[in-house]
Amino acid sequence: MNTREVGNFVSYWMQQGCAIQRGGLLYGYYAEDPNYEGGVRAIIEAIYEPPQQGEVSSFEFLFDENESLVDRIAEALSLERIGW
Repeated sequence: MNTREVGNFVSYWMQQGCAIQRGGLLYGYYAEDPNYEGGVRAIIEAIYEPPQQGEVSSFEFLFDENESLVDRIAEALSLERIGW
């Protein structure tokens, strides 16, 4: 896991006094979970923050002209969007 990316994502939120919510698209892959028979875990390798409007208790993703480019780059790296 790229802890620096996660740290950057969280630090922005903390710098705002934890008052402005943010969202990020999570890219990674699925793998077998060795701790649970038949289990699957999501491995997050990257977070992408698209344009968005944050509020105190919510956020809204805005139009992102780079969305398809980001998805193509992720696919080239054998990653897929697996959450937000």
